[in-house]
Amino acid sequence: MSMSKDANDAINEVENRVENEVKQTEPLAQNQKNFFELLMSKEADSPTDLFSTPADLLESRMAIYRGNLQAIWSKTLANAYPVLQQLVGEEFFTYLAFQYGRQYPSQSGDLNLFGDQFSDFLSLETTVKDYPYFASVANLEWNLHRAYYAENIPFISLSQFLSEVGELAQQYRLLFHPAVALFQAEYAAAQIYLAHQVQPVQTMDVALDTPCCALISRPSWQLIVTPLDNTSFLTLMALQQGQTLGDALALAIASDSQFDIANALQKWFGLGVFVGFECKE
Repeated sequence: MSMSKDANDAINEVENRVENEVKQTEPLAQNQKNFFELLMSKEADSPTDLFSTPADLLESRMAIYRGNLQAIWSKTLANAYPVLQQLVGEEFFTYLAFQYGRQYPSQSGDLNLFGDQFSDFLSLETTVKDYPYFASVANLEWNLHRAYYAENIPFISLSQFLSEVGELAQQYRLLFHPAVALFQAEYAAAQIYLAHQVQPVQTMDVALDTPCCALISRPSWQLIVTPLDNTSFLTLMALQQGQTLGDALALAIASDSQFDIANALQKWFGLGVFVGFECKE
């Protein structure tokens, strides 16, 4: 069945309108791209036909934009990386923030996500190549940042768990709180972080290149970094991966025959690590 002339005309009108809107969008997108490149550059010259402003006046105006952008990036990253800012100093941190923003532009309207690649940036940034532990500290602080914004779910106590499962406790899997994370690094990131939680900064009792393991938790909205020995880390990792309590504790004893199971469980439950449990299928 052929369409009526009116229907044909209506379709053509819609097609023409869409085509015109696309054509109007193309120069806008290009102008936005050119403005971003100018904002990220250090040159006074503007892209062709973007501005008719004299170069000296344009640069003074762009400096305001760059200054505002740099302040936003620096403040946002300082909120997530306060210890790293202390390590490098506020002025150099501002420089790092701007370099990071140029290389890793924000992909979200949520500024809380802006620093998710800062550790990767630091591991490649030539100006801090003599301080390889910076990336590890940043990795730890990002885990803490994520923990702070994680969902709030009530955690369970050891007494609650044992009262419900009784003698069958070892057959159960323990479910981790969304704010909990296990952290491992080649450098003493956890010790560096903890040393900077007091004023004056504490002297560390380990070398910077000492590998570390740590537990990140958030009981009652308080972020806590707890250094772990290898056995505790392996045991918690096994639990996080879904092994039963019995299997995880067997790994602990195999790793260290003197491992204090009762003390470890009391400590982990007290730190709000677990929110529930399920029986092995």
